[in-house]
Amino acid sequence: MTGSLAWDVMWTSLSRALAAVAAIGLVGFAPAAGAAATLSCGKVVYTAPGTVNKGKRTLNNVTAANISCSSARSVAKSFLAAGTAPKGWHVSGKTIVKQVSGKKVRVAEVILTRGKATVIGEPVV
Repeated sequence: MTGSLAWDVMWTSLSRALAAVAAIGLVGFAPAAGAAATLSCGKVVYTAPGTVNKGKRTLNNVTAANISCSSARSVAKSFLAAGTAPKGWHVSGKTIVKQVSGKKVRVAEVILTRGKATVIGEPVV
């Protein structure tokens, strides 16, 4: 498989897995008492070389705990570029319910962890 095709297959698999979690209706867990404060790091966008917008991958609302925003954005960008967690990091996903324009909606989240460091983002599917 070419790099772009392999990425599309991986991204489609991740998107389907997160959609399945959302369809089942699993709701995220509340953070533990005394959990580390999180930093809001904006969104991270990666466009595969030579693809213009067709190869665009985005994580919205990136947050970081026990890691700087600069490092969190770097980890998120590596995840978007490769389709897998960077070396030493673990990837998982969950669905949360949040208010959008006065309505409750289910939103998928990608969670990247390494020790106590956590990076969370909402993939644009």
